[in-house]
Amino acid sequence: MAGTVDHFRYWQTPYRVERGEDGVEHGYLLNRDTGRFDTADDLVFEVVGATTTSHITTVPVEQYVWECEELRQQLSGEGPVFALYDTIEAIYANARSEGRKRLDPAERALVTSLRQRTHGLWEDDERRRAAGQEPKNVVTGKRGQR
Repeated sequence: MAGTVDHFRYWQTPYRVERGEDGVEHGYLLNRDTGRFDTADDLVFEVVGATTTSHITTVPVEQYVWECEELRQQLSGEGPVFALYDTIEAIYANARSEGRKRLDPAERALVTSLRQRTHGLWEDDERRRAAGQEPKNVVTGKRGQR
């Protein structure tokens, strides 16, 4: 199982467990205030060993990305990721203005695609930080709730 990543929801927050080539497991919990993943190795045993606990759920990667970006969209800031969040919000606003509670399939596909892109932008910024470079996206606060 070396070199794998598992995705979870821990108390309604995205959490991932990475297993390195050496088999060592590391956990990362999404920080709702920064949009970054904080090291949370202390939760690995609880999360990976969970069987019937209601606060821990295994999720497919597509759902994990959706949930990460849904939470990150609540942040405000500067950079390309926030322009994409504005686009997503405009799609939801359009549906609401038409009296719809749900997105149509084309809108949902577009939002999914945009969220995959924003997720990638966050990952790019993490690689930049690890290389000692400045991130392209900077969180300045939180947006109002939808």
